[in-house]
Amino acid sequence: MTDADRPRDALLGSLVDAVLDVERELQHSHRDVPGVIPLNDTERLVMRYVDRHPGAPAGVVAAGTRLLRSNLSHALRGLEAKGLVVRTPDPDDARSSRLHPTPLAATNLARLRRVWSDAVAGALPPGSDDDVTAAVRLLEGVATSMAAARAEAG
Repeated sequence: MTDADRPRDALLGSLVDAVLDVERELQHSHRDVPGVIPLNDTERLVMRYVDRHPGAPAGVVAAGTRLLRSNLSHALRGLEAKGLVVRTPDPDDARSSRLHPTPLAATNLARLRRVWSDAVAGALPPGSDDDVTAAVRLLEGVATSMAAARAEAG
């Protein structure tokens, strides 16, 4: 690594630190909010994946979340017990099931997003909508590229 690379490394490290700090703050923003079903970290990870990929087979969810099958199964049992996920038989593989978010999951996510939106909006400086739009595009692109690189590496 050259000296020219170090400032970029520091900048990117700071970006990741900031994203993780915001995520940590948001984890606590919805505690004790009426109507929000609490989820543990693994359930939250699985629920986000299933919401974005409805009908995905369990194996795809395990790979996409990087969870061991046993950890995924435990999280799915919790999500099913809370009424947030249902399994349906996979028409292509009788040994597998497909995972779908329930209407209750959609309601819970909408409530969470409102709480998160309010928390973030209260912390943003006035007139920062263009910066937010740029940040969303950047982070979505980074996430997509990283997932593609991971998939290629197999």
